[in-house]
Amino acid sequence: MDTHSLNEESRQIWETLGPWWDSSVQDGDEFHRAFLFPTLEQWLGLQGGERVLDAGCGNGALARRMAGKGADVLGIDFSSSLIAQARGRSPGIRFEAVDLTDPGRLRTVAGWGPFDRVVSSMVLHGWEEP
Repeated sequence: MDTHSLNEESRQIWETLGPWWDSSVQDGDEFHRAFLFPTLEQWLGLQGGERVLDAGCGNGALARRMAGKGADVLGIDFSSSLIAQARGRSPGIRFEAVDLTDPGRLRTVAGWGPFDRVVSSMVLHGWEEP
């Protein structure tokens, strides 16, 4: 299977799972809340006022936490289902459906910058090498 087909298969899975994921974890499961999010917050060192790109934002749980620390967050994900969930839970945060494997869309995102921080959490671990 080629890279494009794998990416599309993954996107379709998340389109289907998006509502379930959001209703199940909302602001993160125990691993996210106890370990992942606090660790990322420490590494990001947000003081307030930073522009942050959350690439692979899912339902926006981390974006909401970063916005709560005063960051101006743009969340992007390739699943329009997850983006819809994020928008519903996160008034005041901008979310866009973007596939970062598409070079044209990647250039569009670059045009929305500059960003002080870019975070891409729990995204690449699911990719297979073709």
